[in-house]
Amino acid sequence: MADDLPEIPALPQAEYLSPDKMTREDHNLLAEYTDHYNGCLQDTSIEQMNTQSDPRHVVDFAMKHCATILEELDQKMIEKNFEPNFRQGYIRRTSNQAANGMLRLVMISMANRPAPVAAETAPE
Repeated sequence: MADDLPEIPALPQAEYLSPDKMTREDHNLLAEYTDHYNGCLQDTSIEQMNTQSDPRHVVDFAMKHCATILEELDQKMIEKNFEPNFRQGYIRRTSNQAANGMLRLVMISMANRPAPVAAETAPE
């Protein structure tokens, strides 16, 4: 009975875009999104340093705020058929490097801020 069924043709294998086959346009796309993410992280962290006292919370908030940029990059890379392991690794490295660098900068910046002036008490 199985011999009577028509053979289903195999789907063509999609060829993934590997790093060695990337064009200048592909490199520029990655660099543009990486720069945009780093800038967003920096701007958001600077804003948050005025409201948060813990550098980890500052950077965590910024990462969540800017995550849509990396999500967009991931979608662009899927559309261009980047190799999945490269794509996921690139997104992870970009996020980790930016967060680690920003955490260092925020910690240094917050440590160098003048201590809040204690309210003067009126003499009794």
